[in-house]
Amino acid sequence: MDFHKFGVGPHALVWLHGLNSTWDHEGIGKQCKNGFTDARFTIFCPQNPDQKDWSKNELAAIKAYVIAQGPFTTYNITGHSQGGIGTISAINFHKNFWHTAGISSGKTGLKNYTQLLYPKIKIWHHQHDPRVGDSIFKFYTGMLAAGADIQEHIYPGSVHSIEDVYSLTASYGYWQWINTKL
Repeated sequence: MDFHKFGVGPHALVWLHGLNSTWDHEGIGKQCKNGFTDARFTIFCPQNPDQKDWSKNELAAIKAYVIAQGPFTTYNITGHSQGGIGTISAINFHKNFWHTAGISSGKTGLKNYTQLLYPKIKIWHHQHDPRVGDSIFKFYTGMLAAGADIQEHIYPGSVHSIEDVYSLTASYGYWQWINTKL
């Protein structure tokens, strides 16, 4: 797996890209490619070798790589679409490791939400996203009922896009949210 590392901050942040995409096509990866850094973070942008799902083995390799680059004060993960699904999988596979999890337009079939109560979670999605369906609503309500530290931002409409989730200025975006969770 190919890793791209940016910055030298005390908090680790992993960005997972979407399906059939590259680490620098969207979101935080694109920001880093364009020169963005944040003194609080060491940002890791792995490239999924097959540009498909983030497998358990790939997520384990990411965790091992990030740990080897540390130690860090906190370990944080976020992703869009297939990267959002990978984020949910990462917090499921590596319980009690991730401090925060930002999920943009991800979906899941998980039913046991109590096992994921540790990380602080925020999800962003569209009201009628045809790729996500109602699984993210079920995830949110299940996590909320289980007592999770979870927030949700719903965009109107029925598209599957990243919009301004990773905007540096959006008051409801990833960067503003993580500022309150470190």
